[in-house]
Amino acid sequence: MGFAEGVARPHSLFRHYAAVLMALVGGALVIQGLVEMAFAYRESLQAAAQVQRAEVRAAAGRIEQYLGAIERQVEQVSSLPWDSGRCSSPSAATSTTAR
Repeated sequence: MGFAEGVARPHSLFRHYAAVLMALVGGALVIQGLVEMAFAYRESLQAAAQVQRAEVRAAAGRIEQYLGAIERQVEQVSSLPWDSGRCSSPSAATSTTAR
C-alpha cells in the first residue's frame, strides 16, 4: 500500500519541525548578536568619550601654560621704565634731532 495523494509523508513533518527549530535558533542567535553589537558600540562610544576628555584636559593644560608665559612676558614688559626715555624708538629720536 502506498500513500494517498492527500496524506503527507511522515518525514516531511520532521523536515517542517526541523526547519522551524533551525529558524528559531538562528533568529535567537541573530538577536543575541545584535544585542551584543549594541552593547559593544555603546562601550566603544564611552571609551572614545573618555579619551577625548583626557585629551581636552591635556590641551587645556598646555593652553594654560602658554597663556601664563604670555602673561609673565606682558608683566615684565609693563614693568619697564617707559617714562625715562630709555625705551624710546629710534624714529622718535631722529624726529627730535631733525628739528
